[in-house]
Amino acid sequence: HDLKSPMRTITSFIGLIKRRLKDRLSEDEAGYIEHIENGTKRLIKLVDDMLSFAKIKSDNLALEDKNPKVLVENILDQLAVNIQEKNAIVTIHSDVENVYMDEIKIGRVIQNLIANALKFVPKDKQPIIDISIDDFENDTKFSIRDNGIGISEESQKVVFDVFKRVAHDSAYDGTGMGLAVCKKIVEHHSGKIWIDSTEGVGSTFVFTIPKKHKPELEYAD
Repeated sequence: HDLKSPMRTITSFIGLIKRRLKDRLSEDEAGYIEHIENGTKRLIKLVDDMLSFAKIKSDNLALEDKNPKVLVENILDQLAVNIQEKNAIVTIHSDVENVYMDEIKIGRVIQNLIANALKFVPKDKQPIIDISIDDFENDTKFSIRDNGIGISEESQKVVFDVFKRVAHDSAYDGTGMGLAVCKKIVEHHSGKIWIDSTEGVGSTFVFTIPKKHKPELEYAD
């Protein structure tokens, strides 16, 4: 929080400069200010993600039996504008009635993975996202498959690490924290998360939540 305060001050004064000098700034000067403004906004987002990441382990899980398909449908409603803008096709396959989970935290994982599937697609390609939820003897498996830019085999080894951005193209923004947060939440449920991806073809993110025991509230880093 101490880091965010001076960054908000910078953002406020940059906005003030833009308003007062907008008719006197050269094209280059306006570009410099825009870079400062965008950089500060990215720093604030990064600090927010770091705070969220740090809190996951200390927060107790609010565990309840919840319908995962309803959860996914609610998330798709929240992302409706983005889905419409991208003209995306999203399908859900699930006969699972209940999963013992923290609905808010697992919802965050699913929302992050769907948002990534919408984001990391070439502009000239219609996003196609398939979401599957399946029950097995020992766990419930969630799969989010897309037809996006994919991830190289080398990058797949570090994709869940903190600050690792595997898409370096400036067209795809991000802080490199989202998938690390997903991994932390899934592990907090004593589950596992992984990726199967082919560069230029698409990715499938998969995570599981065990059924036969209550998730641990503490786990090793």
